[in-house]
Formats: sequence, C-alpha cells, structure tokens
Amino acid sequence: MEDKVRAAVAAVQAKENEYLKDLEMSTMMLKWIAEECERENESEKVQQLEEGVLDVVKCMNELKHHIDALETVRQEYKYEGEPTDFAHILQVQEKHFSDTRPENPKDNSWYKKFEEAVWNVHHAGIPVGGHGDDEDVIITNSQFNLVNHSCPLTGRLVTDLEDPVWHVECHHVYSLEGVENHLKTVRQRSCPCPSSGCPRKLTRNSVKCDNELLAQIEEMRHRQNAGSSARPAVSVADIAADEEEDDSDAEESEEEEMS
Repeated sequence: MEDKVRAAVAAVQAKENEYLKDLEMSTMMLKWIAEECERENESEKVQQLEEGVLDVVKCMNELKHHIDALETVRQEYKYEGEPTDFAHILQVQEKHFSDTRPENPKDNSWYKKFEEAVWNVHHAGIPVGGHGDDEDVIITNSQFNLVNHSCPLTGRLVTDLEDPVWHVECHHVYSLEGVENHLKTVRQRSCPCPSSGCPRKLTRNSVKCDNELLAQIEEMRHRQNAGSSARPAVSVADIAADEEEDDSDAEESEEEEMS
C-alpha cells in the first residue's frame, strides 16, 4: 500500500512540475509582449501585463507549496489500516509551507526578469528605477545570460541541443550525451570542465537540466528566430485560457491519481 501511494504521489508531482514549467514559460511570453508594448509606449497595456505576471507568480508559489506538500506525503506516509484523508494532510502541509516560506511576488526572479526587460527597452545600461548615478549598481541584462552559446563537446548550438544540461557551478551548457561520451573517452568519473579556462570539475552528477535552463534556451531561441522587436504569435487571452485549462486538468488528474 505504501509503495503504491508513493508511486501515485510521484506521478502527480511529475505532472505538477510540468504545470510549473508551463507557468514559467507564460511569464516569458508575457514579458515578450510587454517589451513590444513598451516600445510602442503602450504603458497601460504594460501595466496590465505586469499585473498578469504577478498573478502567474502567485500561482507558481502556491503550486510550489503543493509540490512540497506532496513530497512530504511521499516521504512520510505510513499506512495504519485506516482510510487516509490526503486532502486534509495536503492542506495542512501547504499552509505550513506558505506560513514558513512567505514570498513577495515582486521578489520572484521571474517577475524581476519581466521588470528588467521592460525597463531595458528605453533605459538599457541604467539601473532599474535609477538615473545612472555613480552609486547605483548597474543591472546587466539577464534575459538570456547563458555563458556559452554552443556545446564545447559537440560544437552544436545550445538552441539545437535535444538534451541540454548545465554545470551546477559554472553553468556551462552541454549536451548530456556529449558529457557521457566525454567521460567514457577519458575513462574517469571526473575531469576538468571542457570550457577553456574553467577550473570546475565535470562529472555526471555535476550537470542537470532544470526549468531555468530550458527557459533561458527558449529565450535565446525566441530572440534568434523572431528578433527582439517581433511580437510573439500569442495573446494574453490565449495564455489565460491555457492556464485555466491546465488548472482544471491538474485538479482532475490529481483526484484520479490519489483515488
């Protein structure tokens, strides 16, 4: 019984991580639209998009708390011979994470990317909200700040990689297959990072693929293909409709998995 519950919870977690990725991508699309609106001095639309990003970020925070609550159930669940009220357990755990990990949406990294991108349309090189004074800290463009644009092992562009991973310390991006083949070639579990001059060690466990990497690659791909002045072929209404549909699907899937 316990193994079945843990397997069901893990399946729900995997789906919710996909929903989280979709929400993160939504903030990127809203950002792209806002950049174009800012270029056209449509400040009211930019403000509406900013409010939309803040709403998405709030949803992301709630979803993260739910994923963490599921992880608690997966790790700690023990069958005691009686029906388990999973809904109540998850509710209690979510409240715990919400109370102990409060987050202001405007401190969220995805909101900050939005804020910075809009600001840089007319104020590139000037601190967000600043006037270029010497004591201000210049915030560099972080919209896609990948440290390399091609895999040092395969030579393929990062945007063309089917299995991108990046080093958890130096953030150099590789093809996972390239990493595995390289380690087999040198016949060692670790070797120097193949990027010239990098002092970090490369191992199979030192690289990973996460939502942040995928988002940065998508950002780079968007700007390469469409150009920074192109409006994405997506509307705010489309994004909102997709998110409502995803929320509905998530609730139905979770009920099925936990039943």
